[in-house]
Amino acid sequence: MKVFALCLAATLSLNLCACSSEEEEQTAPQESSEVSLGDLTVKTVEDGESKVTFGDKGSMSSGAEIDEDELGAPFYPGSQQLKEGSFKMETPESKSVAAQFESEDDAEEITEFYKDKLGKPQMEMNVSGTTTLSFETKSQTILISLERPEGKTKTVVQIQSHSKVKG
Repeated sequence: MKVFALCLAATLSLNLCACSSEEEEQTAPQESSEVSLGDLTVKTVEDGESKVTFGDKGSMSSGAEIDEDELGAPFYPGSQQLKEGSFKMETPESKSVAAQFESEDDAEEITEFYKDKLGKPQMEMNVSGTTTLSFETKSQTILISLERPEGKTKTVVQIQSHSKVKG
């Protein structure tokens, strides 16, 4: 648990340091950097991706593009992936992946797409304009959250998956 907390804190701090305000214009690309302390390695890449590894105990990364195979769920057609909404964590026992997308379609249409592709959800709820779906298989849990913030023209789709590593 301490390893997870340390990795999470390092990844989050990297993301906060790498972010700029919308008003601030970046004129030069970020440089890659790597810092190691024992088994702990923190690496940032020019495109904003960051990765923390802790020896053979696991790794966490954020800001990288996620593909459908890693996520375990199809991307909604026409949606745009937001790299700043991505996250991966791997341990010898499990793997968690998250990706965030935007779509001009409404949440109801996107919900129907995922029900068609993934089957009947084990859980579906709509609270304060946010729809949440949960799908489970023998090896994986997929959680999908959809929201169109008030006054916005795009629906935000967050997909998270968690699976046990076969061993």
